[in-house]
Amino acid sequence: MTPSKQKAALQGCTAIACKVYEAVPIQEAWQPSQIKLALAASTRSSADLHVIRGCLKALVEAGLVREHPRSHFRRVEVREPITTTANTPEQPMRESTSKPAAAPAKSSVEMLADLASQLSTTGKQMQQLARQIEEAALVVAQEQESAATKLQGLSQLQTLLKTLSQEVPA
Repeated sequence: MTPSKQKAALQGCTAIACKVYEAVPIQEAWQPSQIKLALAASTRSSADLHVIRGCLKALVEAGLVREHPRSHFRRVEVREPITTTANTPEQPMRESTSKPAAAPAKSSVEMLADLASQLSTTGKQMQQLARQIEEAALVVAQEQESAATKLQGLSQLQTLLKTLSQEVPA
């Protein structure tokens, strides 16, 4: 994969998917639980394992990560494109004397096939968008659960402080 393809694919990913991508190793294949530990160590993120698996699936579909054995993931290496023009002598380009052929008119069947192809591509993009929305919903649900737990702790502290203030004589 070239750096430009990698950059373009990462721009289409969610923020959590980009963090998961950074935690996936290049040299060896890891399980999602290992990736979760690396993610927690590097970004202090407490993403759920299901969210990480969803991100890994999206990264595999984007071509950024490969699933080697079942449920073991490894990042695709990024390489510069190889150019072989250095060893070939330069030859002047000849001008083309023939005119380009006019594109023949498409038949109705070909037009329908093109439309079906475009619709299929749009459907795949919609499915990917739905997965990303689901990932975001899971992250929001985790944050709400964490906030509810913290709120419960604060209300318990408030109750304790009220009982202590009532017990202390003035």
